[in-house]
Amino acid sequence: MKLFTFFTLFFTTKALKFSPEIPQTLFKMSRPNNLPQTALATFVGAAAAHTNPINEIFDPQLFTTSALAMGISANSMIVNDFFDAKLGNDPYDRKNLIVNGVISPDIVKKYLSASYALIFLTSFSLKSPELTAVVLFSAFITIIYTPILKNIVFVKNLSVGAIVALTPVVGAIATSDNFNDAFNNPDSRLMHLFLATFAGSVHQELIMDISDSKFDAFQNITTVPVKFGKEKTILLNALMLYIMSFSACNSDNGAAVYTALAPSILMFYDTSILKKSIGTKDEPDKTNIALDRIKYASSVIFLSFAIH
Repeated sequence: MKLFTFFTLFFTTKALKFSPEIPQTLFKMSRPNNLPQTALATFVGAAAAHTNPINEIFDPQLFTTSALAMGISANSMIVNDFFDAKLGNDPYDRKNLIVNGVISPDIVKKYLSASYALIFLTSFSLKSPELTAVVLFSAFITIIYTPILKNIVFVKNLSVGAIVALTPVVGAIATSDNFNDAFNNPDSRLMHLFLATFAGSVHQELIMDISDSKFDAFQNITTVPVKFGKEKTILLNALMLYIMSFSACNSDNGAAVYTALAPSILMFYDTSILKKSIGTKDEPDKTNIALDRIKYASSVIFLSFAIH
């Protein structure tokens, strides 16, 4: 992804005559800490779809797909900051470098135009129309997320879940003959991986909405906890956790089951503790603890799908 990112930044810099600090700022806006996990997702997707993943993953198509997935992930962060600044969603957000005046919206807009064009053109080098379609769909969702989908209750959570869940799918398709082969291989765990990743991502998004509910209500941003209350949101969290855990533990391999079971129990525990703390002074701390543990617990669950 570094090669892909720096090529994109170099291309945009040369085309738009940016100063040397601009690529560094754009790279910071892309939340680079998320990029390794995105790359891992494509490889786990390939592993989940094949019995002998080591023989399958060393495919140039997988590396190209992984670079595209990370490029889309990086752009999703930048384009979200761009529209949040433009629409005034984060007037006091110190993390938004556009709001803080570190970088101008015009430069960010030109960068996004160039980088999305590069993603678009590169996607047509992939080996199948299905793979190209999934990549383009994911890129399209990231563009319309903040100005359109983010304002629709629950759709925003579902759209984020879909984009995250499609990341391992593209890795699986890249190492398979086609879409059907990736899902219908008798030993494939890809469908369960898709469901677990989707539900886990929606669960995380709902917890983040609970954390931001006061600010969202102040800004007239309608989210699930703002509209339906935190208690009902927690019930929805429990449903998402059940879907995630059931999908992750649905395996004949004992090692895969126990690997996924322990972090699933931890996430249920953190959610139950959060439910008890709603409306108390401990709520912010319990929310932050749940969010911190989700990162590690979900990663372990994710890796369990590489076990057949």
